[in-house]
Amino acid sequence: MQYPPLVAMINVIVRGRTFADAMGLAQTLMSRLESGRSGGAFKLLGPAPAPLTKLRGEHRAQPFLKGTRRAAMRDALRAALADLPEARRRVSVDVDPQSVL
Repeated sequence: MQYPPLVAMINVIVRGRTFADAMGLAQTLMSRLESGRSGGAFKLLGPAPAPLTKLRGEHRAQPFLKGTRRAAMRDALRAALADLPEARRRVSVDVDPQSVL
């Protein structure tokens, strides 16, 4: 019996002082991920406003990675964040989230 490949997901939350800051950083992160993506190992979704768009005084945007090769997704995200050292304190990463809220 052939089983379908397991789907891996990575939810990324980007925080900013304004909604434009959060979306701008999320878009920059997504463009770096797009350029570092190897052979279509995963899909990029978003960025979109997070379900809780403003939380504790910070605006939030939410890019999402979906694919079957978790290691390739993780490596691409690490490389993209390494190129953006100022973003490390404003980005949260959740691998295989139970909920995207």
